[in-house]
Amino acid sequence: MSVTKVNYRELEKSANDKKLITEGAVYDSISLEHFQPEKVLPLLHHVNDFISIKEDEIEAATVAYEDLANILVNKLNWPRDNIKIHPQGSASSSTLIRSPNSNERFDIDAICEIDHLDAYKDGPSAFFNKIGGALDDEDFDVEMKKRCWRVQWRGEGYYIDLTPAVKSSNISLHENNVRYFAQDEHYSEDAVWVVNEPTKQWYSSNPRGFNKWISDRNFDSQFLILSPALESLDAAYRAEAEPVPDQEISMQDNLLLAIRLFKRHRDIKVQRNLLSSDFKPISVIITTLLGQCVNAMRGNGRLYGSIVELLEVLAGTIPKLVYFDGNTPIIPNPTAEGENFADRWLEDDHQRMDSFFEWTELLKDDLKRLAVSQDDISRLEIIKDIFGCSGMTNPPDVPRGGNPLATAIPGAPSRSVPDKGLA
Repeated sequence: MSVTKVNYRELEKSANDKKLITEGAVYDSISLEHFQPEKVLPLLHHVNDFISIKEDEIEAATVAYEDLANILVNKLNWPRDNIKIHPQGSASSSTLIRSPNSNERFDIDAICEIDHLDAYKDGPSAFFNKIGGALDDEDFDVEMKKRCWRVQWRGEGYYIDLTPAVKSSNISLHENNVRYFAQDEHYSEDAVWVVNEPTKQWYSSNPRGFNKWISDRNFDSQFLILSPALESLDAAYRAEAEPVPDQEISMQDNLLLAIRLFKRHRDIKVQRNLLSSDFKPISVIITTLLGQCVNAMRGNGRLYGSIVELLEVLAGTIPKLVYFDGNTPIIPNPTAEGENFADRWLEDDHQRMDSFFEWTELLKDDLKRLAVSQDDISRLEIIKDIFGCSGMTNPPDVPRGGNPLATAIPGAPSRSVPDKGLA
């Protein structure tokens, strides 16, 4: 089934022209001097630090990658150089956050890429089960999922969803049991085949290409805010900080910050029983729509005066970017033509679709509360409430003048998840 191509610049322009994204907007009456964006951005990065995965947990998960690779080498007798494990999803796009429930494990999605004929010569199902069968160890439990094996270490605060994959060039498109999505030429070199176990088919996939697309869209987002105070703040950050590792985010990474904060907001609404945990908006849809939104904004020449203004406009715009082909909702995978991330929205009495639009309304309302806050104390309390950070320590005051980061910035948040393949 082909998926209609969506013109996001036109959708964003239509939303802006109809003033749908500025319903109830308050920025005409609030000056930048009143709102003091140079104070709010450090507060949001303080939240970002609070919701990030702890460094020791990331390091433990990194070691677990190596353990899995060693187990596969020993059990399957495949050359080590032919087994590569690398992160995908939130872990590799620098948008990994922890759950608001302290007893809930965080997950790292990983691709287990195999380049060995003996692995996949007997078809997708045999390949998938061969990987799962090798993951038999006394230190963890293994559970079969739709396209991955969930590996849960006993007594640890994390689990890894390991997706078996083979290089795109190793499976012929002429086989009967394949479902192919044409890969965007800019990202096609990273395409792989994964297994859809319920249908016993090879599915084309491109998680690394998707993460490169997010990185490109994050670059777009750096041009959306125009504020002398903000420019000064980021210049101080660049001058003071160590070189930013790939898995950390800087003051300029507006898209990555938005993704983290929006995902956190969704999780808090689930925790407070305002959204269903079974039908909550999935991260790839949030990430894709935000990425398409900032790309369209840049293409249409938008500029915003503060990070809060940008966040509020993003929240108001992304529901307008869901395209409907008749009654069918379409959110195309930007790197794989024909794949629709909203392909389950009409199942289960449309509850996934309804939940998405309910969540964006809640998000818009909460960000408007932040936009009209009158002072530092109320602003901080609203931020804590919106993002479920009641346990967060108050950041030091941002000093007027000088280097606003000397005491105010908690540092770039997320520590290094391995960003290169581990053999």
